[in-house]
Amino acid sequence: MTIATLLDPLEQGGPCGAPLLHEPEYDAIALARHEDDTSLPLGVWTGVQKRADWHEVVRLCEEALRRRSKDIQVAAWLGEAWISLDGLAGGLRATTLLHALCEAFWPALHPLPRDGDQDFRTAPFDWADQHWHEALLLRVPLVQGTGPEAQAITLGQWRAALAAENEGRKEKSGGRQDRPPRVDQLTHAQALAQAATMPVPACRAALEAATAWSAALTGLHVLLDRLLPGAPPRLRRLCETLAEAEQVLRLCLQQHPGYSDAVPEAPPVPAEAAPAVA
Repeated sequence: MTIATLLDPLEQGGPCGAPLLHEPEYDAIALARHEDDTSLPLGVWTGVQKRADWHEVVRLCEEALRRRSKDIQVAAWLGEAWISLDGLAGGLRATTLLHALCEAFWPALHPLPRDGDQDFRTAPFDWADQHWHEALLLRVPLVQGTGPEAQAITLGQWRAALAAENEGRKEKSGGRQDRPPRVDQLTHAQALAQAATMPVPACRAALEAATAWSAALTGLHVLLDRLLPGAPPRLRRLCETLAEAEQVLRLCLQQHPGYSDAVPEAPPVPAEAAPAVA
């Protein structure tokens, strides 16, 4: 479903429809996106761990936005699913949708403020900042190696590998004996080796997607400055994580054995440029 379709005004209940906070749609989406914590040990009587059904989340959210309500929280849930399924491109699409909804429907967009208090309205942006950040960190394959031993490496795995290497250097400089890495611990050398097998066009495309997403977030913040002067919400944690992802991708591209062209820089963002709506 295209973003333009999701922006079509609703026919009943005004252009934004009715609030869904206490409706079955919220519960269904929450159930579809819920997943058990895989880091916890399984008990004797524990069944199969539940994993999030991101395709079902997409279906439910798109139907809710198209037929029932223009709702920031539903858009935030949809964005989380898009990022989990489509990575950096999904993040750009999620930010484009959020920008377009706010620009087109802000006076009636759900959730509405309560008694003049904007916190209820800005809460979905805080939710998006936390959960989009987590999706980018833990679910998006930032580096995709090729070959018989190919691995998909997330930013979280890259960060952990670099931290382990730095800790090893500290221990060595302090005269302590090196500890062997855990069997399941990705080393920084292994991460760099995987990056070296990633095709240059794929690495460049990933960097360009990250840069475009970052520019879209800047545009969203400019819009929110105008809509909520004084205390606009910010997706700060997401922006910091995305900047780290860009840094990793630039490093991978610059150190790639087949790389020769200049690394693309982030495009300038006009004062209030909305991302293109597809």
